[in-house]
Amino acid sequence: MGEVNRPSVYVIPDEKITLPEVLSLAGDLTIYGKRNNIMIIREEKGERQYARIDLTSRATFDSPFYNLHKNDVIYVEPIKARMNLTDRTVQLAPLFLGIVTALSLAFYRLRL
Repeated sequence: MGEVNRPSVYVIPDEKITLPEVLSLAGDLTIYGKRNNIMIIREEKGERQYARIDLTSRATFDSPFYNLHKNDVIYVEPIKARMNLTDRTVQLAPLFLGIVTALSLAFYRLRL
């Protein structure tokens, strides 16, 4: 989930896959994905575990979350620039819609 090119649920036939392999199946991270803060959510024995993985670090290969388990959830957090861009778009959308509506009404009245 998150900032990958093809977010989806992926079924792995042999159930053995690593984090980079799953990210590759999802079309890799977008340019807005935080490579140093990938969250993996795993449920074992009824208890939920959270891990943050830094793909830019060699320690990733030693992490117990490098090899994924059945039903693991991977979330790629967006970088701050992406969040700001999205927030700004949402904030400015009503303004743009108001301008378009006003122009449409003015054009319509001129035609009459």
